Amino acid sequence: MELRKIQDADIQKGTRVIVLADFDVTLREGAVEDGFRIRQTVETLKFIAQRGGVLRIIAHLGRPGGKMIPALSLKNIVSSVAREFGEEFLFIENPLDAGIQGKLAHEPRHLFFENIRFWPGEEENSKSFAKMLAGWGDIYINEDFAVSHRAHASIVLLPILIPSFAGLCFTREVAMLSRVLESPEYPFSAVLGGEKIETKLALVESFLKKEAVVMVGGKLMNTLLAARGVSVGKSAVDQDFLRHPNQFVLTHPRLILPHDAVVARDIESEERTVKASAIAEDEIIFDIGPESAAKFGQVISESKMVIWNGPLGQAELKRFAEGTIAVAKSIQQVKGFTVVGGGHTVSSLHKYGLTGNITHISTGGGAMLEFLAGKKLPGIEALQNKNVNILGQVE
Repeated sequence: MELRKIQDADIQKGTRVIVLADFDVTLREGAVEDGFRIRQTVETLKFIAQRGGVLRIIAHLGRPGGKMIPALSLKNIVSSVAREFGEEFLFIENPLDAGIQGKLAHEPRHLFFENIRFWPGEEENSKSFAKMLAGWGDIYINEDFAVSHRAHASIVLLPILIPSFAGLCFTREVAMLSRVLESPEYPFSAVLGGEKIETKLALVESFLKKEAVVMVGGKLMNTLLAARGVSVGKSAVDQDFLRHPNQFVLTHPRLILPHDAVVARDIESEERTVKASAIAEDEIIFDIGPESAAKFGQVISESKMVIWNGPLGQAELKRFAEGTIAVAKSIQQVKGFTVVGGGHTVSSLHKYGLTGNITHISTGGGAMLEFLAGKKLPGIEALQNKNVNILGQVE
């Protein structure tokens, strides 16, 4: 897939570069819990600064719904970014204030804007909102692959207003995931878990059609077990799938469902490991069992390409993270091509010290899933448009 890359951008001394940065991090008590996304993005910030460019950072944090929520302010992370970057930023609380823009549009210092999801125009894909943002820069760089499946103003309109390019991390994401789509290596296996059932089922089908072995955990496991007639107790399931089951997926010989699980009556109760067929009506599945983890590990060990998205249990708690940890260790032993993605999955890898010897750790969650399912991502399509400045044509 061809993209205009940051290496091709005409960045000179004083060039104002708007960077859509991937700073949607988890905050705990106002501090950054995991700086992985920040570290990934800083590579591009330094690239721009080394060429004399001045930064205008725009980013998202959480889902404020067009309202100003102090807990989701980017003031909470600007110091963390500055430490990684090695330079300070001037924080702009309202980039849509025409007076502030008139005064600071050509400010030679690096600027860091408030969470642009605080304004409804971002998610409404407002042309006037995009036009106001465009007035701050000469060049646009998308370094937030994780939101490239969303048709929002900073993702799809801003890059057609000023010359636009993909950042270093964004380019790497597309290259790595394109390899899965265009040049799969066999044996090929996929591990899918997590909570977002509706986004994973399409990918299960897609991978099965690509002749991959697909192993599932998390809430996806609950739904597929229930659709096969296995009682999953009080575990969450996708009722739409149960009403309209995909028989291709359910009956496919390369679909591997766990045959044991770690269950408990609730998150506070004592857990036990049981066969999948022996889950009580008042129990909830919190993790795959050790026998299933061993089976997954065997398949992974025989693979030349492995894709993993979504923890296999409630992995933020160590007692329900054993399946996730076992699979991560198995993937680390693979000598072939391995990709791991999804916010909770990556957080688990960092939490338990399991990031080594993985070919690519993706910053994308939903974007990674949609890309691998063969869908067109609006953020990528926007970067593939011709570099025509149509600022005067947007109302």
